[in-house]
Parts: sequence; C-alpha cells; structure tokens
Amino acid sequence: MSIPVFQQSCQAGNSSGSFSAATFSSNNGAGNCIIVAVVVQATSGTVTAISLSDNNGNMYTALTTLAGGGKTPVYRQTFVASGISVSPNTQIAITPSATFGTGALSKFFVLAAEWNNCNTTNAIYASTQANSIGPATLTSQPANTTAVGISLQTNDSNNSGTSGPPTWAYQASGGEGSGVSASIFDSENFAAGTVVYHDGGTGTSPAQVVLAVLAERTPAPPVVPYSVPDCRNYATFPNNSVSVNGTLTYTVNAQPSHSAPVDSRAAGAPVASGTYPQNSRTPGTFGPGE
Repeated sequence: MSIPVFQQSCQAGNSSGSFSAATFSSNNGAGNCIIVAVVVQATSGTVTAISLSDNNGNMYTALTTLAGGGKTPVYRQTFVASGISVSPNTQIAITPSATFGTGALSKFFVLAAEWNNCNTTNAIYASTQANSIGPATLTSQPANTTAVGISLQTNDSNNSGTSGPPTWAYQASGGEGSGVSASIFDSENFAAGTVVYHDGGTGTSPAQVVLAVLAERTPAPPVVPYSVPDCRNYATFPNNSVSVNGTLTYTVNAQPSHSAPVDSRAAGAPVASGTYPQNSRTPGTFGPGE
C-alpha cells in the first residue's frame, strides 16, 4: 500500500462580513481526501452551526465539534471529505457557511489541504483534539501512514513549528488576524506507536489543536476472470474440468470413464472359412495351353 502524501492547499478569508470560496490552484485527484479548518468570528452573539459545500457536491463530515465563544465570539471547526469527486470540476472550490443564533458574520478564514492515497470510504484512521496549543496525543497508531496536525486560533504567525514525536513538516497557514487563523502540518511515514502534536505558537484559550492519522487507501481486489457456465448434463458427462483463464473446460478424460473393451473373438489366429479360386489353365510352351 502507498503512504498518504500532501498534495496542495488553498485558503480564503475576509473581514467584509461575507463568505467566499477557497479554490485549489491545481487539479485535485479523484479519490483523494481534503481536510478543512474553518474559523468564524461573529459581530456578537453565537454561531450555532458551520457547514461546507463545494462545486462538485462532495460531502464534508465534521472531524471536531463546533467550539468557541468569548466576548468577541470566535468559533472553529474542522471537516474532512473522503474519496473526493473531481467531476465536473477538476479544481475544487470550497465555500463555508454559518448559522448565527444572534449577531452576524464579522470575519472568517478557511484553510483546506489535500492528501492522496487515503482510504476512499473514511480517510481518518483516528483523531483527537486539545485546547490551547496542545499537546494532542494518539497512542498505538500504525506505521507507514501519515499524521496531520492542525492549529486553529494559535496566533502562530511565523509558523514556529511543532514538537512531537514524530517530526512535523509545515504545509500551510494563513488568517485574518485577531486569532482568526489556522495552520496545517503533517508527518508522513512515521514510526508506529504514539503520535503527539504540539503547536509551537503562543496561542491561548480558545485556541485549539487537532491531530488526525490518515487511513491508507485499500488496494482494489484482484480481477477474477468470468467463468462461463457449462450447460451440459453433469450427471452423464464423463470428463473432468480444467481451468483455462478462469473458465472451467470439461476436456479432461475421467479414467476409467467406462469398462475397457473385451475381445470376444476365439483365442488364436483367425481361420479363413471360404475357398480360394484355382487356376484351371494348363501350362504350354508359349503360354497357358499353347
């Protein structure tokens, strides 16, 4: 099996009070997975729901619960789309939306990243989260796959890194200021065991870190050739079968398929029962009778 590998990222955000789409700049891969971090700041009041949609109708499932609040309410949530479709659009555009209990949108930021070789049914093997800058920890994880670390509202403007194990690689970050920000790191092909993600920034509550381990894509089962059914009567058919490219062909003689033939003739050489013609001509000097 192949290890999930980071492909690309995209982001969008503004402080104009309206949502806009984050669009990947290169073609996405069919069957890949996308993880999306969303941070929404309200003018006041509460955010009761965040959702995502894209231009191919892919489904984004919540990886974490909606969390946040505060005097200037900021809410965050992380989503994943497994086995993405790239039809009809080869470059996916992801648009966030939010439902407000009271108040309205002040600003938002969305950061999306794509990995290949993920399980197409459920790209996440395991996940967890922790407040502030972490750490977030997962134990007893399998080897030869990829871990993803996500930081939300950590004010890690210089992407100062993370601590593990394993070793983390910075992939993408951005924001709209005042903690409306996100960063993504990953660790590809880490050793089996405990995985720890700890943001290197200075974030405090309500900051959050999310740790996820990606599930590898399951290889397709081998193609079994179609076996053409033999419609002959097996009850009286004397031959055994042999497989020819997966098709059972009944051409093998099943010995003994019948009793060996018996010679019913009398013992000894056959004796002629007829008479043979005789030469009745008399010999002569120049020929018979001459």
